[in-house]
Amino acid sequence: QDKPYSFQSIWEGFCALAVATVRSAAPTITAECERLGVCGVAEPQENVGLRCFEVFAMDVLVDGSGKPWLLEVNTNPGLHGSHPSGVVQPRKQDVFSCLLADVWSIVLSSLEGQPWPE
Repeated sequence: QDKPYSFQSIWEGFCALAVATVRSAAPTITAECERLGVCGVAEPQENVGLRCFEVFAMDVLVDGSGKPWLLEVNTNPGLHGSHPSGVVQPRKQDVFSCLLADVWSIVLSSLEGQPWPE
């Protein structure tokens, strides 16, 4: 049976949903970074070399027409590869391994040529 949507259209819808979600939280995230003094939003020269990041998990439902709907955003997703019962979840472990590799790649590339913060 032909579906009225494609993986690409679902992915594009999810990306748009993720961007809109992060944009809606940007003022809160910025205020918290300024409060903690870690992002250098107000005076970037004062915090050269300091970076921060947050990992969010978004639970999304895709309806019958292929439209993604945001169910919730988790600010503290479980980044372990096993269930509390001790059963290893290989797919979850693979996803988080790739996620952490990407995060470190971004963090390290942003620090290239900059002095290490003291």
